Amino acid sequence: MLHPRKNILTQALGLSARVQVDLDLAELADGVLLVSSDGLHDHVPESVIREIVLEDDPGTACRRLIDAARDAASTDNTTVIVARA
Repeated sequence: MLHPRKNILTQALGLSARVQVDLDLAELADGVLLVSSDGLHDHVPESVIREIVLEDDPGTACRRLIDAARDAASTDNTTVIVARA
């Protein structure tokens, strides 16, 4: 992502008594959902991420993606969630 303010938090848990939740719904029939932080997607090529996610079960894919970020010398925190429909 190339947005100049991509590092700015717009919401955080714990700052107020009420939390406004943004919710998006999407159909994932026979699909895979990947949620990741820039520690992964800023350092590992999309083609490598796609290959790992499509090749492995979600748990193995998460471990391999974090390893790929480390191998790519990512200096940022890396968060990865993979889910299959």
